[in-house]
Amino acid sequence: STAYPELKYAMFDIVMLDNAKAHLAGNTMTKLVDQLQCVVNFGSVATPETRGIVERFFGTLETRGFHRLPATTGSNTRDLKRRSPEKAAIAYDITFDEVVQLLDVLIAEYNTTPHSSLNNLTPLECLRQRVFESGMYPFIADDEIIKTVEKLNFITEKRRVCGGKNGKRAFINYEGAEYRSNELSVSGKYIGQTITILIDPRDISTVEAYTDNGDYIGVLKARGEYGYKRHSLKTRKNAAKLARERGRQKLEFDTPITAYELALSEKAKKSRREATRADIVRRETGKSEPSKMIEDISGDPSPIVPINSDLEHLMDITDPEEFYKKVWGAD
Repeated sequence: STAYPELKYAMFDIVMLDNAKAHLAGNTMTKLVDQLQCVVNFGSVATPETRGIVERFFGTLETRGFHRLPATTGSNTRDLKRRSPEKAAIAYDITFDEVVQLLDVLIAEYNTTPHSSLNNLTPLECLRQRVFESGMYPFIADDEIIKTVEKLNFITEKRRVCGGKNGKRAFINYEGAEYRSNELSVSGKYIGQTITILIDPRDISTVEAYTDNGDYIGVLKARGEYGYKRHSLKTRKNAAKLARERGRQKLEFDTPITAYELALSEKAKKSRREATRADIVRRETGKSEPSKMIEDISGDPSPIVPINSDLEHLMDITDPEEFYKKVWGAD
Protein backbone atom coordinates (compact mmCIF):
# COMPACT_ATOMS: atom_id res chain seq x y z
CA SER A 1 0.00 0.00 0.00
CA THR A 2 3.02 2.31 0.36
CA ALA A 3 4.09 1.83 -3.28
CA TYR A 4 0.53 1.86 -4.63
CA PRO A 5 -1.82 3.57 -2.13
CA GLU A 6 -4.82 2.93 -4.35
CA LEU A 7 -4.43 -0.80 -3.68
CA LYS A 8 -4.71 -0.47 0.08
CA TYR A 9 -7.31 -2.91 1.42
CA ALA A 10 -7.27 -4.98 -1.76
CA MET A 11 -9.07 -8.21 -0.88
CA PHE A 12 -8.18 -11.80 -1.75
CA ASP A 13 -10.51 -14.48 -3.15
CA ILE A 14 -8.62 -17.54 -1.87
CA VAL A 15 -6.52 -18.11 1.24
CA MET A 16 -4.06 -21.02 1.14
CA LEU A 17 -3.30 -22.46 4.57
CA ASP A 18 -1.62 -25.55 5.92
CA ASN A 19 -3.38 -27.98 8.26
CA ALA A 20 -2.26 -26.44 11.55
CA LYS A 21 -4.91 -26.80 14.25
CA ALA A 22 -5.21 -23.03 14.64
CA HIS A 23 -6.27 -22.81 10.99
CA LEU A 24 -8.96 -25.44 11.54
CA ALA A 25 -10.52 -23.56 14.47
CA GLY A 26 -14.15 -22.57 14.07
CA ASN A 27 -13.36 -18.94 14.90
CA THR A 28 -10.80 -18.78 12.08
CA MET A 29 -13.12 -20.34 9.52
CA THR A 30 -16.05 -18.12 10.51
CA LYS A 31 -14.03 -14.94 10.03
CA LEU A 32 -12.54 -16.01 6.70
CA VAL A 33 -15.62 -17.52 5.09
CA ASP A 34 -18.53 -15.62 6.63
CA GLN A 35 -17.01 -12.22 7.31
CA LEU A 36 -14.43 -11.85 4.51
CA GLN A 37 -16.36 -14.15 2.12
CA CYS A 38 -13.31 -15.87 0.71
CA VAL A 39 -12.46 -19.50 -0.06
CA VAL A 40 -10.04 -21.48 2.12
CA ASN A 41 -7.67 -23.94 0.44
CA PHE A 42 -5.80 -26.14 2.93
CA GLY A 43 -3.89 -28.14 0.35
CA SER A 44 -2.66 -31.69 0.80
CA VAL A 45 -1.10 -32.85 4.05
CA ALA A 46 2.72 -32.68 4.23
CA THR A 47 3.03 -31.07 0.78
CA PRO A 48 4.40 -27.53 1.23
CA GLU A 49 4.92 -27.36 -2.54
CA THR A 50 1.26 -26.34 -2.91
CA ARG A 51 2.21 -23.12 -1.09
CA GLY A 52 5.58 -22.79 -2.77
CA ILE A 53 5.57 -19.01 -3.19
CA VAL A 54 5.09 -18.17 0.47
CA GLU A 55 7.38 -21.02 1.58
CA ARG A 56 10.12 -19.59 -0.66
CA PHE A 57 9.46 -16.14 0.77
CA PHE A 58 9.91 -17.42 4.33
CA GLY A 59 13.16 -19.07 3.26
CA THR A 60 14.40 -15.75 1.86
CA LEU A 61 13.61 -13.97 5.13
CA GLU A 62 15.69 -16.57 6.97
CA THR A 63 18.73 -16.80 4.67
CA ARG A 64 19.01 -13.06 3.95
CA GLY A 65 18.06 -11.82 7.38
CA PHE A 66 17.35 -13.80 10.52
CA HIS A 67 20.07 -16.43 10.06
CA ARG A 68 22.65 -13.66 9.71
CA LEU A 69 21.98 -12.35 13.20
CA PRO A 70 24.43 -13.44 15.92
CA ALA A 71 21.42 -14.65 17.95
CA THR A 72 20.08 -16.96 15.23
CA THR A 73 18.83 -20.36 16.34
CA GLY A 74 19.52 -21.76 12.86
CA SER A 75 17.30 -24.19 10.99
CA ASN A 76 17.54 -26.91 13.64
CA THR A 77 19.34 -27.83 16.86
CA ARG A 78 22.37 -29.16 14.94
CA ASP A 79 22.78 -26.12 12.68
CA LEU A 80 26.39 -24.83 12.82
CA LYS A 81 25.11 -21.24 12.81
CA ARG A 82 23.49 -21.88 16.19
CA ARG A 83 26.10 -20.70 18.70
CA SER A 84 24.71 -19.78 22.14
CA PRO A 85 21.89 -17.63 20.70
CA GLU A 86 20.59 -16.47 24.10
CA LYS A 87 24.00 -15.22 25.22
CA ALA A 88 24.49 -13.47 21.86
CA ALA A 89 21.10 -11.76 22.09
CA ILE A 90 21.99 -10.37 25.52
CA ALA A 91 25.54 -9.41 24.53
CA TYR A 92 24.38 -7.52 21.41
CA ASP A 93 21.24 -6.17 23.13
CA ILE A 94 18.93 -7.27 20.29
CA THR A 95 15.45 -5.89 20.94
CA PHE A 96 12.00 -6.71 19.62
CA ASP A 97 11.80 -3.31 17.87
CA GLU A 98 15.02 -4.00 15.99
CA VAL A 99 13.76 -7.37 14.77
CA VAL A 100 10.55 -5.72 13.51
CA GLN A 101 12.60 -3.06 11.69
CA LEU A 102 14.74 -5.78 10.13
CA LEU A 103 11.59 -7.54 8.92
CA ASP A 104 10.39 -4.32 7.23
CA VAL A 105 13.72 -3.95 5.45
CA LEU A 106 13.74 -7.59 4.30
CA ILE A 107 10.22 -7.34 2.86
CA ALA A 108 11.08 -4.08 1.06
CA GLU A 109 14.23 -5.68 -0.35
CA TYR A 110 12.28 -8.75 -1.50
CA ASN A 111 9.68 -6.63 -3.30
CA THR A 112 12.31 -4.57 -5.14
CA THR A 113 14.59 -7.44 -6.20
CA PRO A 114 14.21 -8.92 -9.75
CA HIS A 115 12.96 -12.52 -9.78
CA SER A 116 13.77 -14.96 -12.57
CA SER A 117 10.30 -16.50 -12.21
CA LEU A 118 8.81 -13.06 -13.03
CA ASN A 119 10.92 -12.57 -16.19
CA ASN A 120 13.42 -10.59 -14.13
CA LEU A 121 10.80 -8.13 -12.94
CA THR A 122 10.56 -7.15 -9.31
CA PRO A 123 7.34 -8.15 -7.49
CA LEU A 124 6.31 -4.47 -7.42
CA GLU A 125 6.92 -4.09 -11.17
CA CYS A 126 4.95 -7.28 -11.83
CA LEU A 127 2.08 -5.99 -9.69
CA ARG A 128 2.01 -2.65 -11.55
CA GLN A 129 2.11 -4.40 -14.91
CA ARG A 130 -0.74 -6.76 -14.14
CA VAL A 131 -3.01 -4.29 -12.36
CA PHE A 132 -2.48 -0.98 -14.14
CA GLU A 133 -1.50 -2.24 -17.61
CA SER A 134 -3.41 -5.51 -17.97
CA GLY A 135 -6.47 -4.39 -16.01
CA MET A 136 -6.43 -7.18 -13.38
CA TYR A 137 -8.00 -4.96 -10.73
CA PRO A 138 -8.62 -6.59 -7.34
CA PHE A 139 -11.70 -6.00 -5.22
CA ILE A 140 -11.13 -3.08 -2.83
CA ALA A 141 -12.83 -3.34 0.56
CA ASP A 142 -15.51 -0.80 1.40
CA ASP A 143 -15.79 0.94 4.78
CA GLU A 144 -17.87 -1.86 6.26
CA ILE A 145 -15.39 -4.59 5.29
CA ILE A 146 -12.48 -2.43 6.45
CA LYS A 147 -14.03 -2.36 9.93
CA THR A 148 -14.28 -6.16 9.76
CA VAL A 149 -10.64 -6.48 8.66
CA GLU A 150 -9.44 -4.24 11.50
CA LYS A 151 -11.23 -6.47 14.02
CA LEU A 152 -10.25 -9.87 12.62
CA ASN A 153 -8.10 -10.63 15.66
CA PHE A 154 -10.80 -9.59 18.12
CA ILE A 155 -12.39 -12.16 20.43
CA THR A 156 -16.06 -12.38 21.38
CA GLU A 157 -17.19 -13.68 24.75
CA LYS A 158 -20.47 -13.98 26.63
CA ARG A 159 -20.57 -12.54 30.15
CA ARG A 160 -23.29 -12.27 32.79
CA VAL A 161 -23.79 -8.81 34.28
CA CYS A 162 -23.38 -8.94 38.08
CA GLY A 163 -24.16 -6.43 40.79
CA GLY A 164 -27.12 -5.11 42.73
CA LYS A 165 -26.21 -6.78 46.03
CA ASN A 166 -25.39 -4.36 48.85
CA GLY A 167 -25.74 -1.50 46.39
CA LYS A 168 -22.85 -2.68 44.19
CA ARG A 169 -22.95 -1.18 40.71
CA ALA A 170 -23.36 -3.45 37.69
CA PHE A 171 -20.19 -5.00 36.31
CA ILE A 172 -18.84 -7.99 34.41
CA ASN A 173 -15.84 -10.19 35.12
CA TYR A 174 -13.23 -10.93 32.48
CA GLU A 175 -9.78 -12.46 33.08
CA GLY A 176 -9.78 -11.67 36.78
CA ALA A 177 -10.88 -8.04 36.52
CA GLU A 178 -14.17 -6.19 36.93
CA TYR A 179 -15.30 -4.04 33.99
CA ARG A 180 -17.75 -1.17 34.23
CA SER A 181 -19.17 1.83 32.38
CA ASN A 182 -21.70 4.52 33.23
CA GLU A 183 -24.24 3.09 30.81
CA LEU A 184 -23.90 -0.40 32.28
CA SER A 185 -23.79 0.63 35.93
CA VAL A 186 -26.01 3.64 36.50
CA SER A 187 -29.40 2.28 35.39
CA GLY A 188 -28.87 -1.29 36.58
CA LYS A 189 -31.18 -2.57 33.87
CA TYR A 190 -28.60 -5.04 32.59
CA ILE A 191 -28.07 -6.82 35.91
CA GLY A 192 -28.70 -10.54 35.50
CA GLN A 193 -28.55 -10.37 31.70
CA THR A 194 -25.97 -12.04 29.49
CA ILE A 195 -24.16 -9.64 27.17
CA THR A 196 -21.54 -10.05 24.45
CA ILE A 197 -18.16 -8.39 24.80
CA LEU A 198 -15.74 -7.70 21.96
CA ILE A 199 -12.10 -7.94 23.04
CA ASP A 200 -8.97 -6.68 21.32
CA PRO A 201 -6.31 -9.16 22.55
CA ARG A 202 -3.64 -6.49 22.00
CA ASP A 203 -5.24 -4.22 24.60
CA ILE A 204 -7.77 -5.54 27.10
CA SER A 205 -7.82 -2.49 29.38
CA THR A 206 -11.22 -1.84 27.76
CA VAL A 207 -13.80 -3.99 25.93
CA GLU A 208 -16.87 -3.20 23.84
CA ALA A 209 -20.22 -4.44 25.13
CA TYR A 210 -23.36 -5.41 23.18
CA THR A 211 -26.75 -6.80 24.13
CA ASP A 212 -27.92 -10.17 22.81
CA ASN A 213 -29.86 -8.23 20.16
CA GLY A 214 -26.65 -6.61 18.94
CA ASP A 215 -27.40 -3.17 20.43
CA TYR A 216 -24.29 -1.27 21.45
CA ILE A 217 -23.98 -0.69 25.20
CA GLY A 218 -20.63 1.05 25.26
CA VAL A 219 -16.98 0.67 26.22
CA LEU A 220 -16.33 -1.03 29.55
CA LYS A 221 -13.15 -0.21 31.46
CA ALA A 222 -11.28 -2.58 33.75
CA ARG A 223 -10.97 -1.69 37.41
CA GLY A 224 -7.68 -0.56 38.93
CA GLU A 225 -4.33 -0.67 37.15
CA TYR A 226 -5.75 -3.06 34.55
CA GLY A 227 -7.94 -0.18 33.35
CA TYR A 228 -5.44 2.65 33.04
CA LYS A 229 -2.47 0.72 31.61
CA ARG A 230 -2.67 -0.67 28.11
CA HIS A 231 -1.76 -4.36 28.04
CA SER A 232 -2.42 -7.49 26.03
CA LEU A 233 -4.37 -10.59 27.00
CA LYS A 234 -1.12 -12.54 27.33
CA THR A 235 0.39 -9.90 29.63
CA ARG A 236 -2.75 -9.97 31.80
CA LYS A 237 -2.48 -13.73 32.20
CA ASN A 238 1.21 -13.56 33.05
CA ALA A 239 0.69 -10.71 35.53
CA ALA A 240 -2.22 -12.56 37.17
CA LYS A 241 -0.12 -15.71 37.41
CA LEU A 242 2.67 -13.79 39.15
CA ALA A 243 0.14 -12.23 41.55
CA ARG A 244 -1.23 -15.68 42.44
CA GLU A 245 2.26 -17.01 43.07
CA ARG A 246 2.88 -14.12 45.46
CA GLY A 247 -0.52 -14.44 47.13
CA ARG A 248 -1.60 -10.97 46.00
CA GLN A 249 -4.38 -11.84 43.53
CA LYS A 250 -7.20 -10.60 45.79
CA LEU A 251 -5.67 -7.35 47.00
CA GLU A 252 -8.03 -4.53 46.04
CA PHE A 253 -5.40 -1.84 45.38
CA ASP A 254 -2.61 -4.01 43.97
CA THR A 255 -0.63 -3.04 40.84
CA PRO A 256 -0.07 -6.40 39.11
CA ILE A 257 1.26 -5.04 35.81
CA THR A 258 3.86 -2.87 37.53
CA ALA A 259 4.88 -5.87 39.63
CA TYR A 260 5.16 -7.96 36.45
CA GLU A 261 7.32 -5.25 34.82
CA LEU A 262 9.59 -5.23 37.84
CA ALA A 263 9.96 -9.00 37.80
CA LEU A 264 10.75 -9.03 34.07
CA SER A 265 13.30 -6.22 34.34
CA GLU A 266 15.13 -8.19 37.02
CA LYS A 267 15.09 -11.46 35.06
CA ALA A 268 16.02 -9.70 31.80
CA LYS A 269 19.57 -9.25 33.08
CA LYS A 270 20.17 -12.99 32.68
CA SER A 271 17.56 -14.21 30.18
CA ARG A 272 17.02 -13.22 26.54
CA ARG A 273 13.45 -14.52 26.66
CA GLU A 274 12.59 -12.38 29.69
CA ALA A 275 14.28 -9.37 28.07
CA THR A 276 12.06 -9.82 25.03
CA ARG A 277 8.96 -10.09 27.21
CA ALA A 278 9.96 -6.95 29.10
CA ASP A 279 10.38 -5.10 25.81
CA ILE A 280 6.96 -6.25 24.60
CA VAL A 281 5.26 -5.11 27.83
CA ARG A 282 6.95 -1.72 27.55
CA ARG A 283 5.62 -1.35 24.02
CA GLU A 284 2.12 -2.37 25.09
CA THR A 285 1.98 0.17 27.89
CA GLY A 286 3.30 2.92 25.61
CA LYS A 287 6.76 3.24 27.11
CA SER A 288 9.79 3.72 24.88
CA GLU A 289 12.21 2.96 27.69
CA PRO A 290 12.10 1.09 31.02
CA SER A 291 9.44 2.46 33.31
CA LYS A 292 10.41 5.50 35.38
CA MET A 293 8.05 4.08 37.97
CA ILE A 294 10.18 0.95 38.14
CA GLU A 295 13.32 3.02 38.63
CA ASP A 296 11.66 5.01 41.42
CA ILE A 297 10.36 1.91 43.19
CA SER A 298 13.63 0.02 42.95
CA GLY A 299 15.86 3.05 43.65
CA ASP A 300 14.02 5.17 46.20
CA PRO A 301 11.68 3.31 48.56
CA SER A 302 10.29 6.55 50.07
CA PRO A 303 6.49 6.19 50.34
CA ILE A 304 5.88 9.92 50.76
CA VAL A 305 4.42 11.66 47.68
CA PRO A 306 3.94 15.46 47.81
CA ILE A 307 0.32 16.54 47.46
CA ASN A 308 -0.50 18.71 44.45
CA SER A 309 -0.91 22.30 45.69
CA ASP A 310 -4.24 22.55 43.84
CA LEU A 311 -5.65 19.76 46.00
CA GLU A 312 -4.34 20.88 49.39
CA HIS A 313 -7.56 22.78 50.18
CA LEU A 314 -9.53 19.53 49.91
CA MET A 315 -7.81 18.05 52.94
CA ASP A 316 -9.84 20.26 55.30
CA ILE A 317 -13.25 19.32 53.87
CA THR A 318 -15.08 16.83 56.10
CA ASP A 319 -18.55 16.84 54.51
CA PRO A 320 -18.76 14.11 51.77
CA GLU A 321 -21.30 16.06 49.69
CA GLU A 322 -19.19 19.19 49.69
CA PHE A 323 -16.07 17.17 48.84
CA TYR A 324 -17.89 15.59 45.86
CA LYS A 325 -18.98 19.00 44.54
CA LYS A 326 -15.47 20.44 44.84
CA VAL A 327 -13.77 17.51 43.06
CA TRP A 328 -16.28 16.80 40.28
CA GLY A 329 -17.95 20.18 39.97
CA ALA A 330 -21.40 18.75 40.60
CA ASP A 331 -24.31 21.09 41.39
